[in-house]
This record gives sequence, C-alpha cells and structure tokens, in this order.
Amino acid sequence: MSSYLKIVNWFIYLMRRLAFPDNYSKIIIHYKTEICIMKNHKLSLYMLLLVLEPLILNAQTIEVSDSITTNTTWSADTVKVIDDVILAEDVVLSIDPGTYIEFQGHYQLKVSGIIQAVGTADEKIIFTIHDTTGFYDLDTTAGGWNGIRFNETPFSSIDTKFRHCIFEYGKATDGDEGTEVEEDYGGAIYIHDTYEEVTLDSCIIRYCKARWNGGAMYLGGAYNTLIQHCIIAYNSSYNGGAIYTTQTYDLKILNCYVFNNTAEYGGAFRLSTSDGLFVNNVVSNNESQYWGGALYALQGWNIRLFNNTVVNNKGRRGGGFYSFGNLYPHHLVNNIFWGNIAESDSQIYKDTQTIRIEYCNIEDESYGGNNINTNPLFISTTAGAGSDYDGSQANWSFKSLSPCINAGKPDFTLDSLGVSADITGNSRILNDTIDIGAHEVTPWYNMAIRFKKEGGIVQIPHSAELSPGQITVECWINKDSTLGYEYNLLDKRGSSSGYNLRLAGEQFPLSVHFILEGSGTDAAVSSSDLFDQGYWNHVAATYNGSLLSLYVNGQLVDTAEKILDISLSEAPLFVGDFLGYPASSLYFGGDMDELRIWNYARSGEQITDKMHDTLRGDEPGLVGYWPFDEIAGDTAFDRTGNGNDGVLGPEADFVPSTAPIGYIPPKPPVGLRVSGNDQSIDLTWRNEDEGVSRIEIYRGSTKDFELNASTLLATVSKPDSTYEDPDVTEGTWYYYRLIAVDIEQHQSTPSRMAVSRTVSTDAEFTTGVYYYPWYKDEPARWRDYIRNYTIPRQPPMLGHYDSEDFEVVQQHLDWMEIYGIDFLVSSWGGEEFMEDTVLKDYILPRITNSPLKFSVYYESAKLADENWNIIIDAEKEAELLDDITYLADTYFDHPNYLNVGNRPVLFIYLSGIYAGDYVDAFARIRSAMMAKGHDLFLVGDEGSWGEFSAEHAQFIDAISPYIVLPKRSHGDFANHGDFFADLTMLALQMEEITQSQGKFAIPNVNPGFNSNAIGKGMVFPRQIAPWAEITSFLESYIKVLRPFVDPQQRMIMITSWNEWYEDTQIEPTVITPPTSIDNSESGSYYTQGFIYEGYGYQYLEVVDELLSDGVSNVSNKNAGIDNSDKTFKLFPNPSKGYLNIYATANQTIASFEIYDVTGHLIMSRHVQKKQFTIQTMGLLPGIYFIKINTPDNYVIEKVIIE
Repeated sequence: MSSYLKIVNWFIYLMRRLAFPDNYSKIIIHYKTEICIMKNHKLSLYMLLLVLEPLILNAQTIEVSDSITTNTTWSADTVKVIDDVILAEDVVLSIDPGTYIEFQGHYQLKVSGIIQAVGTADEKIIFTIHDTTGFYDLDTTAGGWNGIRFNETPFSSIDTKFRHCIFEYGKATDGDEGTEVEEDYGGAIYIHDTYEEVTLDSCIIRYCKARWNGGAMYLGGAYNTLIQHCIIAYNSSYNGGAIYTTQTYDLKILNCYVFNNTAEYGGAFRLSTSDGLFVNNVVSNNESQYWGGALYALQGWNIRLFNNTVVNNKGRRGGGFYSFGNLYPHHLVNNIFWGNIAESDSQIYKDTQTIRIEYCNIEDESYGGNNINTNPLFISTTAGAGSDYDGSQANWSFKSLSPCINAGKPDFTLDSLGVSADITGNSRILNDTIDIGAHEVTPWYNMAIRFKKEGGIVQIPHSAELSPGQITVECWINKDSTLGYEYNLLDKRGSSSGYNLRLAGEQFPLSVHFILEGSGTDAAVSSSDLFDQGYWNHVAATYNGSLLSLYVNGQLVDTAEKILDISLSEAPLFVGDFLGYPASSLYFGGDMDELRIWNYARSGEQITDKMHDTLRGDEPGLVGYWPFDEIAGDTAFDRTGNGNDGVLGPEADFVPSTAPIGYIPPKPPVGLRVSGNDQSIDLTWRNEDEGVSRIEIYRGSTKDFELNASTLLATVSKPDSTYEDPDVTEGTWYYYRLIAVDIEQHQSTPSRMAVSRTVSTDAEFTTGVYYYPWYKDEPARWRDYIRNYTIPRQPPMLGHYDSEDFEVVQQHLDWMEIYGIDFLVSSWGGEEFMEDTVLKDYILPRITNSPLKFSVYYESAKLADENWNIIIDAEKEAELLDDITYLADTYFDHPNYLNVGNRPVLFIYLSGIYAGDYVDAFARIRSAMMAKGHDLFLVGDEGSWGEFSAEHAQFIDAISPYIVLPKRSHGDFANHGDFFADLTMLALQMEEITQSQGKFAIPNVNPGFNSNAIGKGMVFPRQIAPWAEITSFLESYIKVLRPFVDPQQRMIMITSWNEWYEDTQIEPTVITPPTSIDNSESGSYYTQGFIYEGYGYQYLEVVDELLSDGVSNVSNKNAGIDNSDKTFKLFPNPSKGYLNIYATANQTIASFEIYDVTGHLIMSRHVQKKQFTIQTMGLLPGIYFIKINTPDNYVIEKVIIE
C-alpha cells in the first residue's frame, strides 16, 4: 500500500471515530508500549469527513462475504465485511499490512483454515465495526462484530499468525439474555477444539465484550496458543474479562500488558481445567465482582507464573490471584503481587497448599521462605486499584533502589522457555541475578562524592550558566567526624559577586549558611544547629532577586531580603572547598550527592517534590546537575548537557551512596521531652510520619554517644509516644535520641538530643518570680497587653489595678505564699522611678514578718545606648556603683532580703550583652560593697538566646536567663518542634559553665510569651500542642528543668508574676472561655490563631503542685483564707467586690448558695467547675454564709463582705 493511501486510510479511520462521539468513546494509538487516550470528540468533524472522503478515490475498497475456498489475499485499503465470511479448511487468507477491515454488522469470520494477518509497527491491520451504536447493550447484536471464530480447525503445517493487528469492538452475543450459546463466547477471537497453533504477536485487543466467556478471547480445547507482546485492555465478560480458557493446553502468554478488563469472575483471566504459562506480563487495574481480580484458576493444572507484575487489581476475594480446586500444583516464581485489594486475601487466595510460591514480593502476606514483603518502588503507579484507574498511565518499572532488582531466584533463567528479554526488551538478566517482576532494570550505580581531607575538591570551570541572577543550589550532604570551624560545600564568589554554601560550628550539631555577594554588599541566611555527624541531610538555598531562602530537609528555616547582583562572578565553582584558599582547613569533609543548580528560585514544594528522586538532566531551568554516579575516574559529569564537568582533586573519590534517593525516609520524632523523676526518667515525643512502624530509643552517657546496637535502649511500636526509663542511677546524666523506622525498614535521621537525670520531686524547691510594680490605674498603663484585645477580654482577677495599692500588694503576697512561691525579684530601674517607690513604700511594709523574701532585678536597659549596646566604661561604671550603693543602703539589710550564704542577691537583667570593661568594673564595685559590709551575690541574665559563654559569665556568681527564646521554636507549638529537647541541652551547657567556675545555675521557666501587643511580634503559645491544656507549656517547662536545679540551692525562677505586656504572667485572671479571636482587623493579629483563656488560678496550681511540698506556708490569718475544710479555698476573705473559690482536691463544684445571717437565700448558681469567681459588689457589707455543693457532699463557710 502506498504511503499516500496509508495516510489517507488512517485519516478516514480517525475521522469516522471522531465524527460519531456517541459511538466511540476512546481512541487508543499504540506506540511501543505507551497508550494515548483521547476523549470527547466533536460531532462537527462529521462535516469535515464528508468533504474529505470524495478525495480518496484512489484508495481501494472491496466488499467481502460468503465462503473463501481458495488461497486469498486482502490487499485493499479497506475491506468491508457485509456478511459472515467462512474460511474453508486448508485455505490460507493473507492480509497485507495497513489493511482496514470494517464489519458492516454483527458478522463473523469463521475459520477452518489458516489466517496470516501480518502487519507492521507502522502499518497495523485493524479489525473493527462500521457503527458502534448499541455496542454496550448485550441484549442486541448491534454495535459490534462477531469476532474471528476458529472451530474444530485441524492441524496444519502452517500456523495462524496475527502480528501488529488491532481488534476492537468485537461483540460475542446472540442478543438473547436467556440462553448461553457459542456466539456468547470470545469477543474478538474464539478458538474451540483447534489443534492448529495460533499466535498473536504485538497485537492490541481492546473494547471487546462477551456475554458469557472471554471478553477478548475464548480458548476451549485449544492447543499451542501463543500470545506475546500484546496489549489486552478495556474488555469485559461474565467470566474472564480478557481471556477465558477451558481444557486448553500449552497456552503461553508472554510480555503482555493486560489492564482495565472486567468480569464477574476473573477480571483479566479465568482458567478452567487448563494449564498456562504466564511470563513477564504486567497485569494491572483489572476488576472482578467476585473471585480473582486479575486471575481466577478453577481446577487448573500446572499453571506457571514466572516474573509477572500483578498490581492494583480488585476483586471480592483474591484481588491478585484466586486458585480453587487445582488438580496439579501451580508454580509461582519471581512475581510481584502488590496493591491488589479484596475483602479478603487481597493478593492471593488458595484453597489448598498445592501452590509453590518462591522469590515473590507479596504485599502484607507472609509465605515464608525466600519471599519478601517490601514496597517494590515502582516509577509511577495508578492512584488506586480496580478498573476506575487507567492502567495505561502507570510505569511499573522500578526506581533505582527497588528491592526487586537482582532479587529473583538465583540461577533462574527463562531461556528454556524461549524468553530472553523482559517486557520492555531489556535482556532478562542484566546482572548476576534476575529481577523480580516483569521488568529487568539496568543496575544503577548509586554513588556519591567523598571529600576526605585537604585537597578534597571538585573544580568546575566558570560558565555563564553557573552564574545566574536568580538561583537554587541544592544537594545531599553527610558530614564526617572531622571538626574545625567552617566547612565549605560550594563556593563561586569572585569580583565581589557570587554565592557560597557552607556548614559552621566547632562541635556537632553544625549550622548551615548561604552567603551571597553582589552590588557592593552581601546577604546571608542560616540555620540553627541541625547537622549531625554521619547522617544525610538535604540543603537547598534559593534567591529570586530580592529574597534569600534556606531549606533543610525540605523545611524553610530562614529568609532574608536583599537586592544584589550575583551574576557577575567569573570564578570557577569549587565544590567541597573554599575558593579563596583551596586545600585549606575550610574543606567540607564528608559525602555529597545529587548536587543541582537551577537558574531560578524553586519553591519549597518543588524542592521537596524532587529531593528524593534522580533527575533526567533536561528539566527546565536546570543548568548544572552532578549526581556523582561515576564508578571511577577523575571527572564528575554534568548531566544537563551544558558541559559543566568537574575535575576531582586528589582527596576526592566516588563511593557508594547511602543517601535517601529513590525513597522517602520517615521523618524523625519531634517534641521530645525528657523529665527526671525520683527513680525514673520519662520520655514523651510526637510521631511526625504516618508511615512509621516503630520508634527506636537510644541512650548514652555522653553527648557524643553513637547510635548503635549497644546504645539501643528500647523499641516502641507506633502509635505509642511515651516511655519510662526505670534503669537509671541517681544523679547520672542520660542522653536520649530517637529514630523512626517505617514498614520498609527505612530509618529517619535522629531526633534532637535531650538529657535528664533523676530528681527528688517531694522536697520543696526555692521558687522565685519576677515582679513588676509599674502599673497605674490609668488606661494608658493597661492598654497594650494581649488579653486586653482578646474577645472576650481577660484582665487580671484584681482588675486594672494600681501597684501603689496596699491591698493589691497584700493580695499578691498572699497568693504567692499560698501557692508555694518563696521570693519575688522586683524590677528596679532607678531610685527616681515608680518601681523603687512601690518596693520601698508598699511591698516592704507588707512583706515584713512574712516568710516571703525579696530581691531586686536591676534593669540594665537604663545603661543601653540607642542601638541597645551596653558598653561599660568609666561613666557607666559610676552609674552602676551609684545604683548598687543605693540598693545596698535601702534594701540589703532588710530582714526579708534574699541572701545566699549571707550574701545579698542582686539579679542583673541583660548582663549577657555587657561589653567593654565590665569584668574589672564589677570587681571594683564588689570591693566597694565589701567595704560597706556586703559581699554581693550577682545573678546574671546570660544565655537568653541560647548562647552561653563561660568567659562572659566570669564576673557573676550564678546564671539565670530571664527567658530562653530559641529562634527555631518561635511561632509554633513546642510539641511541633524541638524546644524542650534543645532546652535541656542549653540547661546542661549552663550547668557545665557554672560548675566549671564554682558557681551554680538557676533555671528559669515561663508559661508562654506574646509581645504582639507592644509590637515586638514574638509568640510562644501557652499550649504545647493544639489539643493540650492551657497550662501545658509551663507544666512541661518545669518538669523538664527540675533536674537541672542545683541540688544544694534548689532555686528556680519563674518569668513572671505580672509582666502582662509580654504575657508571661502567672497572676490570676478572671475566668473566661477559650478564644483565639481578638479585636484586630484580621481577628487574630494579637493571638496569631493560638488559644488564650481567662485561666483563673490554674498556673498557680501548677506551681504549687510541681514546685511546692504541698503544705501551706501561711496561717489563716496571714492568708485571709478559711482553711477549715481543705477541700476548697475561698479568698480574699474579707471580700471587696469579688470572691474566688476553687477546689483543692479532685472535686467539681456543682453549685453554690449564699445566705445572709437571717438564713435568707441571697444568691445561687449552678457552675460545674473546679474554680470560679463571684462578683460581690452588689452585696451589703456584713457576714454571709456560702454553701458549696459537690456531687457527693457540701460544705458551709463564713464570708465577710466589706
């Protein structure tokens, strides 16, 4: 057939399909093994067909019918079958390539002879129907042709062959629902009692139907049928959606794709009393209503399945393979059964043990022996199982790290079966051992580059592609044990332009930094300490022309804004070393894999989507790609085709890579909290990854301990997220790290390290609070705190009070005593300020003869310049000396002033930023105080930002950071990050520094932080997680830091009693429902969406429970509380405007009634709460009685209203 006629013929074929959308729902064009599906064609194309069809007068069309009794060749462009055609015995019908055979009705080609229909890949032979109207209705014969039907065909020396043929819209039905006849079998091909060998090679059978058996093919009493390199898809029948066999012998199905076929029994195949050899087939997304989503074998014998991929099929039982009553053993070798679903026996159902299964990969089913149950890591899969998902859209070959590669039966070959290649044409064995499944994958040498020491470098010459104006650089890194200070990953800075990526730090974990130069300036972003020795981490840095972003393991960790031109560098790119001083001590040291450079800033989603995959090299915007997969040599090839190949230095080598490429490892546990108790250490964490099957807990005695079998403490199955470690020695520090392991045994990187030891929780701690006496009963003083903006408002329980109010001061002191607080540290900014007046004239008169102690918090902000630098020079020293002299003269000799070893304690705010001559200055100040009889005990605010310096702390006697605000935890729940794990390591560092200098540490805890109301924008929620109690942050803080309290001094600080502007207060509030809504324009500017509630006394109760011995420190007289029944507490009593009531035991107050002295009921209310506040302003002064009812009892107490 001429090329012209061939093109015209195909065009007319397509136009007919497009012109009748009611008749044709899909067209599939096969090229190699890919399927292209087109839908929803327009009827208007029919007019185009009418115009073009007269132009093909040269295209030959013939009509055929009746019997063929002599050897015949159909060589016409179109053969129209206008009636049944009968091919007589021993007669050969040859069909030329490119012939289009169009049945004009429900006619059949009945064969007793031989057919030779041999097309080519470019010129296929097509068997189809003229009009598909009614095709899907089996109660009519309309819409389909009746197939090619071999019946009692005798043996012949010439075989029937179909090669490069397409069979579509074959329809096996007689139109009568009530009878089962042969016309109901075999939608496209029917073979019955045939001894002739029939071969189908490189054919497509699609959209065929049979009422009863074999949607595509029926084989009954057939011998020597060979089906290879075929696609059998979208067919349907009652039995065997693709192929049905009965009493069939020597059936071979090789290297075929069989997908989206449907049936009641045997979605793809039903074999009854037949044998069969299935090799290298992909059977996917077939579906049965009942048994055998892919294959149903009933009383079969010697069915052999070798190297098949049976995936994502669906049935009621035996989603992959259903075998019942087999007469002879079946043999399954090197198959994959994965993703199939059924109500029971999703992968394989067998009623007897006469199936031998070996070296198969079977999901969620254990067959022992050499079979495995491990994710095959297909390149791409369908979104689900069954015929609703198009199997043609998947790629069932393997990713590079698939467990199926080289995992088949040793010494097993298919050569004896005449099969030497896999389903895609690859040699069936590419390495020493055959792969499992239908695909054989070329072994992929997963290598990395190792930089060993000085001289470990890859030098890449300059090219314009590697100096873009916008950029993304990314790679996987695994740092070795060598330590210095700086470790360059890559450097391309020259002519004051370019980029640099490096690690930094003198001990593990290390931080990462991305540095840009250009336009006469520079910019940088960095992480906190995230990189451990011996673990793979992914780093990506981007710049879009104005914004730098840094990602670690796919998570954004830092951003910075700067406009600069980084494209001017003509320097070479150094990988693994510093450009300015190659072979210096600034080399990387470790392994690197998958280095990529893009000419645009990739998004976080784009980075995470591809960071675990290899690339092709031709992705848009990829200008340099070095997977380092070379086996040997001194060249690292750029896989983009841009020619940016690198030359290895003498100390750089290719080594096998263990980077997580080809799979996604589980995320490490987060939110690790370890807290020592009297005889054990409790661990709590949060599982980040749903795919985790277990958590491995490792424990060491030093912070640099290795995670191995000897340090594995315990294994905890998910979903558990707690563990108690009872095997501990009193006073010994224990270090903990966790690793998550998924069901495929992939490990996460380790969690952050946390440390703890046992602590006596029964003995009372010496607890202090920071106190702020700066409030006035004026709107301006009580405006800018977050709880003034919440809806509803959550003011102090005492209202917007005035600090210069004896009753307010007395109530504060009473509450402190009741709840086990031992001393307050009062903010002091100078003798001319209100804080000094309140302390001297209001607090001291009330604290005298009280067990409470007090100290002064020296506000060093008064010494700061406009840039918040505190540089101690002669002038500042003089100011310090004057201030401390005043404090000594005014407060140090007071009997209630806090002392440590007869030394007055002075807390110094912001001491951690002192600079200049501060050490000598304080030495002189100490001498001056000694002359006055005061040996100062200085407590410094060091390490508030997680940085402790032994050298800087030498001028103080104890360390107590006012508040620890690590950057990594800002703006999120503590349990979502590593706040508390990092906190323990900081606390240990603080203890090590103080102990090395003969000093001690005073840990500091706080209930949360929110400075949005004063414009600072720092938020630490008061809950550790969205579901947690409102006090959970403080409770966890205390439990985690109690083991770090000095065993002798046992001092701990709380920030704060009443710093309302930063919302660190524990002072009681009015009680309100929880809310995240504020009165800002957005409704959440102040709260940032976190929960705030009027919490009443809940924080004081936490302090009392965790830091007090549980015994009240004050008498009834001093407390103003009637404790005749310790089940409840009422205060203040006498009451002025309000009365607080709460249950001290595990009780719920159901209701209360208030009576006057005559017995008249004045007030009653149902509450169902543990605590609440009664407004008494409407009651006349006098004596009242309150009856408090619980579900089981009641008490009556006397109350005085003033």
